[in-house]
Amino acid sequence: MANPNNKLSNRLHMVIGCGRLGSGVATMLSSSGISVVLIDKTKDAFNKLSPSYTGYTIEADACDMHALENAGIKEAGVVLVSTGYDNVNIMVSQIAKVIYEVPKVITRLNNVNKEAVLKDTGISVIYPVKLEIEAFREIFEISSEG
Repeated sequence: MANPNNKLSNRLHMVIGCGRLGSGVATMLSSSGISVVLIDKTKDAFNKLSPSYTGYTIEADACDMHALENAGIKEAGVVLVSTGYDNVNIMVSQIAKVIYEVPKVITRLNNVNKEAVLKDTGISVIYPVKLEIEAFREIFEISSEG
């Protein structure tokens, strides 16, 4: 269940992009009792969701500010942007953080060279490739100091 002491867990969580990451995180959040809205511009993307997902799904383009407002971004405490396109993720993350002042914005980027665009914005960035390399480093028991 959601931690009642965490103020963000009591607010709406929005996930943009219903690929493997987005659908998995949305399902995890809804299974934890957190209110989730999942947005994807392709209706078939929602087929990836687990049958246990209890949140909302909205077929819309997250680059459309009216769609974001209709989905409840003004009430969102957390937005995760995980489309398959780095430039879309950067733009939607900036919209969420700057225009709607969402407290916690997380974006997934594949190209580590684009990190500079989000420097000092307060947007958290995750890189699947970096996470995978670190996992292999642990498996192979290689020190990160070397």
